[in-house]
Amino acid sequence: MGRVRMQAKRELEQTATEGEQNIELTMPRRTGRAAASWGHFNPSLMLASNPDLNADDAVWEEEGDLSILQGTNVGYVETLNGGTSQHAPAGFLDFATTSMQFILRRRIIRMWGRA
Repeated sequence: MGRVRMQAKRELEQTATEGEQNIELTMPRRTGRAAASWGHFNPSLMLASNPDLNADDAVWEEEGDLSILQGTNVGYVETLNGGTSQHAPAGFLDFATTSMQFILRRRIIRMWGRA
């Protein structure tokens, strides 16, 4: 893998990690299941963090080395994103996704300036 591609992968991973942390912090909580299930991680790691979860709640997928899919299989997260909770605004996941895209673009442009 070339130097620029390796740096781009590091920038992607850092942005994805920061985005996950932001979503986990802003996710409305009653049991913690939705927040704990968010990410792109191995279900066995997730299960250790919250006993109310099950392995089917996790999303685990990395598409190639420059694409990461995040999410959850917890069905009511879409409803939470629709604005049903007083603890997070409608579209909070959409805002987080747009923010991650913007941050990643800025990091890649800055990286190319150093390449």
